Amino acid sequence: MTNTAYITNTDSNSLSVVDIDSAHEFGRIEIGDTPRGAMAIDTDKNLGFVSNCAGDTISIIDLLKNSETKLVHVGLAPRGVEISPNLDYVFVSNSGSATVSFVSTTKLETVFELEVGRNPRQLSISSDGSFIAVPNFGSDSVSIIDINYDDITKSSVRTEISLPRDAKPYHAFIDNFDPLIFTANTFNHSVSVIDIEKESVTNNIPVGYGPRAVISDTTGKYLFTSEEASNAVRKNFYNV
Repeated sequence: MTNTAYITNTDSNSLSVVDIDSAHEFGRIEIGDTPRGAMAIDTDKNLGFVSNCAGDTISIIDLLKNSETKLVHVGLAPRGVEISPNLDYVFVSNSGSATVSFVSTTKLETVFELEVGRNPRQLSISSDGSFIAVPNFGSDSVSIIDINYDDITKSSVRTEISLPRDAKPYHAFIDNFDPLIFTANTFNHSVSVIDIEKESVTNNIPVGYGPRAVISDTTGKYLFTSEEASNAVRKNFYNV
């Protein structure tokens, strides 16, 4: 599994299993209806979790057998998953119900659901697992959720941070160097920089057309954006 990538195939309801070294697909896993986004991985249990947008479920994948073992019902039209650093919970953004589902990796069931902004997309969790950043495509905003591991049902939305009009954020990435949150703004063709302590946008960086995802490098000097309308991955120097 070390040199293996899992690619979601939305139209064929499957995951491609790819050998990274040879760039060769050596298997395909049939899963739920219309999978979206990246797979979250539980390295202890060798399980993967994928959101199925049309099925209102997430697929549980046995990574040793490369097969789907279970479907877990979540909110409407899930579009992104993330796993907590302690591997106890999977968090699922539900674009159709404007919620985030909390799925227990022990019980393999939804144990809590929390309302966020409209049409949430691919969320991100901080390295210490204390909070989640949820980009709300329909609200032009980012919801910050504080996670209470002692009683998960007491987790709550700390704040909702407004982005530029018609930003339509598709992905949020938490950079723990600064700490900052970056959002890929699909319609605004930009990346917003959010100061977590100030809970406000401090900069908007122009990028290529239709950014869908953003991540920083290990030095904290560069941003990489995947740009759907530009058919490109762009490396951007940033000065926050």
